[in-house]
Amino acid sequence: MSTEPDSTATVDVADGDQATGDTAKGDDAVSDSTNGDATDGDVAGGTVASDRSRGLLVAGIVLLAIAVAAAAVFGVLWLTAAKDKSAALAQARDKALQAAEQGSINLTTLDYHNVQQGLDRWKASTTGDLYTQLTSGNLVSTFTKQAQQAKSVTVGKVLDGVITELDGDGVGAKAQAIVYMQVTVSAAGTKPTTKLVPLQWNLTDTGSGWKLSGLPQSSTPSGK
Repeated sequence: MSTEPDSTATVDVADGDQATGDTAKGDDAVSDSTNGDATDGDVAGGTVASDRSRGLLVAGIVLLAIAVAAAAVFGVLWLTAAKDKSAALAQARDKALQAAEQGSINLTTLDYHNVQQGLDRWKASTTGDLYTQLTSGNLVSTFTKQAQQAKSVTVGKVLDGVITELDGDGVGAKAQAIVYMQVTVSAAGTKPTTKLVPLQWNLTDTGSGWKLSGLPQSSTPSGK
């Protein structure tokens, strides 16, 4: 009986080993394929997340830019309105002071040669209660009689004036003023006398200009 090794069996074993190797290679291919799919998924997910972050960042920048622009616009509008208001008040103050000074001149100036002309200036410079008082029959006749009897001439001159209070800048606005006057009085047979007279007035914007609306609250004449 022969004892030589069976070559067929050896080949089969080798083939088996090769099959095992092929199986391992197949497993590696499957593993690589699986790993490849997983990697592609991770990359895609990361891309989506990155795009979303960039989108949020851009949106935030846009909103910030809009907010800054809006703040700038409203700031300009506020400053413009404030300047306009300040300019309107300054103009009202100037006009009120001008009316107070001119009214003071008109009410401290009277010439017996033409009393009516002086009284007309009084009317043009006043409104409200003051106008009513200065145009009442008794007061007009009294001034006229006294001026003509004394043959007096009074002339007022503004030394200084200031608006002490201002409320509003339109029709119906109110103001108070102090006007320092130099009043010279001349009468027949006497030397002219000059007095310093501070006059305090209430004023009202009538729509056709500022006018004196209240009698002087204080006047302290002093000789000069």
